[in-house]
Amino acid sequence: MLLRALGRAAAIWLVPLAFSPAALAQGSAGLERAVALYQDGALPEARGAFDAALHTGGLAPADLARVHWHLGVLQAITGEATDAERSFVLALSVDPELEVPRELPPEGQAIFERARARSEAAALEADASEALTLPHALPVRFSGDAALADQVRVTIEGTVRTVALGPLLLRPEDFGEARERELRLEALDAHGNVSATAEVVVRRRVAEDPGLPPIEEAPPGRGWVVGVVVGAVVVVAAVVLTAVLLTREEQFRAGPPVLE
Repeated sequence: MLLRALGRAAAIWLVPLAFSPAALAQGSAGLERAVALYQDGALPEARGAFDAALHTGGLAPADLARVHWHLGVLQAITGEATDAERSFVLALSVDPELEVPRELPPEGQAIFERARARSEAAALEADASEALTLPHALPVRFSGDAALADQVRVTIEGTVRTVALGPLLLRPEDFGEARERELRLEALDAHGNVSATAEVVVRRRVAEDPGLPPIEEAPPGRGWVVGVVVGAVVVVAAVVLTAVLLTREEQFRAGPPVLE
């Protein structure tokens, strides 16, 4: 009874402090059920529902932070300091702006503040500052808790694929006829929840444009042959022209005498 009463008091005060009504209206049905149980003071059931929402996957970053935050509060209430700190670290990594649960006792708030000191904001980035020669392995980096980035979901012009965190292979077929593409990157935890996102515009080198004809280079070592042939043609043409001019001059000299 004491645990349920404590849960009711904590839920009434903590939920409005950390999340707006608009944010609470979003998310999966499983998450909303967990929040409802939490607000009703059914702490064991709420904990199971939050854990189920986490493992079901498909949560956006804001909802993922909510789940870890609530789990941290529930674990702190039941005296599981280590697990609570871990949950708070994950929550703060996804959303560093989360506030300390003010209705927790000082020991619980200290757990949260220790987690804040340890946490690193989750961020996903890719360096696409220069035009790329395709195929190209685009470096993709994640900062934050490693548990929040098991894979990366990549969306290119409506085509979605999920790859391991690391270099992202971009292929000519990803661009088609276009010279640039916008990539949406989403870091996924082991359950498929999104912890961080990034949008990157990638440009391909113009020389790789499918509309441009390939540049054919002369085979190496044959340039001298072409030079000799051209030179010979020029010499023959000069000889023929000289012969024609000399012939016309002789004909002029051998013509009939001019009458006086």
